[in-house]
Formats: sequence, C-alpha cells, structure tokens
Amino acid sequence: MGKKWAIRLVSVALAVVVGILLVCQFWPRKAVYYHMSVQEIDRDIRRISAQNLSTAERMTYYSSRFLGAPYELYCQGDGPHARYDPLPLLNLKKINCMTYCEIVMALTLADYYIDFFNILQHIRYENGIIGMATRNHYTMGDWLPANSWCLDDVTHLIGGADTRSVTRVISHETFFAGKGIDDIPIMYRDREVTIDYLPFDTLLQHEDDLQSGDVVALILDAPGIFSAHMLLVIKNDQGTVFRHASMSAGKTIDSPFAAYIADLRENPKYIGMSFMRMRDKIDWDQPGGRHGKFRPQIRPISRRHWEADPARDVGREHTIQFITLHHSGVEYYGEPEPKTAIRAIQRYHQVEKKRIDIDYHYLIDPDGLIYAGRPETWVGDTETDYDPTGHLLICVLGNFEIQKPNEKQLAALTALVADKCLTYGILPEQVRGHRQLTETLCPGKHLQEWIDNGLLIKRVQERLGWLE
Repeated sequence: MGKKWAIRLVSVALAVVVGILLVCQFWPRKAVYYHMSVQEIDRDIRRISAQNLSTAERMTYYSSRFLGAPYELYCQGDGPHARYDPLPLLNLKKINCMTYCEIVMALTLADYYIDFFNILQHIRYENGIIGMATRNHYTMGDWLPANSWCLDDVTHLIGGADTRSVTRVISHETFFAGKGIDDIPIMYRDREVTIDYLPFDTLLQHEDDLQSGDVVALILDAPGIFSAHMLLVIKNDQGTVFRHASMSAGKTIDSPFAAYIADLRENPKYIGMSFMRMRDKIDWDQPGGRHGKFRPQIRPISRRHWEADPARDVGREHTIQFITLHHSGVEYYGEPEPKTAIRAIQRYHQVEKKRIDIDYHYLIDPDGLIYAGRPETWVGDTETDYDPTGHLLICVLGNFEIQKPNEKQLAALTALVADKCLTYGILPEQVRGHRQLTETLCPGKHLQEWIDNGLLIKRVQERLGWLE
C-alpha cells in the first residue's frame, strides 16, 4: 500500500513539474525590457514610434518597461576595450538611477533600436565621443549642459519665486583622483557652476506644475557635487509618483510623490530638487544635430489629435511612385486653429464632394506642423482630371497665388518630401506641382516657383545626403 502511494505521489509531482515547465514556456513574459531580446525591443520601439505619442507619453511608457529591473551601482562603462571602465556600453538587465534616466530618454527619442543605442551615447558622452574623459559625469555640471539639445532646465519655470540657487566648484581632476586615475586628459578644468533648485518645503505646492516625464535631480548639501540621485516624475491614475532605480529597494520602483518628499525632509543631507524636461521637438537638421539619430522620423499630428471624422468607406489601394504638391486654395495665416481648418477641408471633401475622406495624404500648417490625412496607401482625390493613382498628395495650407509659403512651411515640406523620396525610391526631380499635371492654378504661383527654380530639389537633395 505504501509503495503504491509513493508511486502515485511521484507521478503527481512529475505532472506538476511538467505543468510548471509548460506554463513557463508558453505563458507570455511580462513586456519589460530587462527580460526581452534586442529584436523584441526593436519591434517595440518601432511600434511605439508609429503611434505619434507625445514626449511625455513616450517617457511614461518606456520608463514603465523597467519597473522591477534590478539595481546595480556599477552597471555600465565605456565598453570592454576601454582603458579605465571596461563595463558594457549598454546594460538593460541591471541599471542605476542615472543609466535608467538616460536609457528612457534615448528610447523616447528613438525610432529604431539603432537610434536608441547611438542616441544613448550622445546623451552619456560629450558629442558622443566614448571614454572616461568625455563622459558627462556630473548631472548638473556636465550632463545637463551637454544635453541642452534635447533637455531644458525647468526648475525656475516650475518653482517661480520659490526657486533657490546654489554655487559650487566642479572638479573633474578631483573626481578622477578619487577613482585612482592620475593619467587621464582633463577635458574640463575646475569651474564654478550655479544651479536652481526647489526646497522640499515648497515642492508640494508645485505638484500641478510638473509634467509626466520630467527628469529630477536630488540636490545634496555637500561641496563639489550637486546631484545625489536621479528620478522621473510620472503622473498616472494613482497620482504623481517618482519613478526611479532605487539602491535601497534594489530595483526600479514608483514612490508616491508626497510620501517620498516627506521622507527626504527628514534627512539633512538633502536640500531640494532640480527639474529638467525633454523637448517636444528636436531640430535634427541643425549642424551637428544628428546626435546619433539614424534617420529622423517624420511624426505627423495624428488624425485622432486633429479630431478627424472616420473615412466613409475603404480606399482604393495603390503604390506610391510620385509626389504632388497642392495648396488649400484659401488664404490662411493660422486662424482659425489648424485642426479646425483641416476638419473644414475634410467636411468639404466628404459632405460637399461626396468623397470617402480628405483628399490629401498630408497637410502642412503655417507653423510647419505636419498632419496625417488620408492613409497614404489609399489613392487620393482631386477636383481636376489627372489620375492621382500612385501620387502622394501633400497640401500646404494657404492660397499661394496671393500669399507666399513661409520658411517653417518650406522646411517641413522639405523634410516630408525627402522622407517620402527615401521611403519610396522617388527622385527629388520627379516632385511636381499640381498645375504641372493638369489645367489648374494649384499649388499657387509662389509655391510652384519654389519647384521651378530648383530650390526644393536642392534642399531635398541636401537632406537626403545626410539621411542616406
């Protein structure tokens, strides 16, 4: 009897083990980056990039992908062949407070994994030059100034009259000496740096002025250094939290805003916080402005954001072979607001002209903002007699028989045309104005002139030269 029960117990135990193994194999893993492969992360970056989320939304999303990630103070360095710090250039399995913020920022700016990796090096190092001497070691003294291309100090904007300032001497020579390094070139000599911060007793009053994704430096009361810890502000259904890689918790956690500040006020080592904010728009076209960007992605304002009506039917599929420029044909300088003007164009096309959707695939407003129109995989529409099959239709808002397109519109048009030329293998010389295809005044003489005199072609070619 005992032997039979023992056999049964063993059988049951084996069945349980097999069941657990099957569950582990087939149960979906939590979508956290420290458990994902490079290929999985790349797919996720591309998916998020295609959604036209705001900077704050992307910071919130990517920061959540590391909740629970193990903390390791020494987790990243200058790569395995480095002279002084041979830890890996990138470690997603274990993070510290600074690498966490840097990784989330780089992901937010990326459209692909290759973007992410290279942008990260430009955030971590002066001009992306990898090495101990060029790394942005001091958060407020090195890191913030070096990343002014994507990050603004918003401490005074948030705190106003409650803002305080403090000045200290930042010394790389002393920093390296503390690590036992005495043979490294010193990029920056000792210098005085003054920063703004908000004292803890005023922070609760400014909670509403914070935005999700704001980067935070915890300011230390000590000479020669400002920041003791880095965090992110996140606003969600539970309220405001600090999301951070915590040494004491041993992992990345969310700490309730008020409770965390209350704890800090009990510790005399700290005096307050400084706040930084990612820019909503990065000008990747500035000289030296690539900052590791593989290919700047055009992020049009989505149909959801301009509150488009749904298409009345499914469009006819086509393959893009040409780019054709239009104007809206009505003088427009920004009033009413662009999304209202674009909704009016859509209503005219759908209601008055009985078409399935707005005619154009993209529209550009006077501020150079690009709006997604009809899906580009669908054939556009026209009131004239040319066949728009195979044509990508871009409409610049305004009547360019009367007014002239402004520089913001021309810059946005250049970027959009170059992007689509690269995507579809179209030569810049093949871009046409509507009037070159049929009898019409569109896109207006002042926009058509920009095509005829070769300036559009020249600008697009220049942009393609560094995109490719």
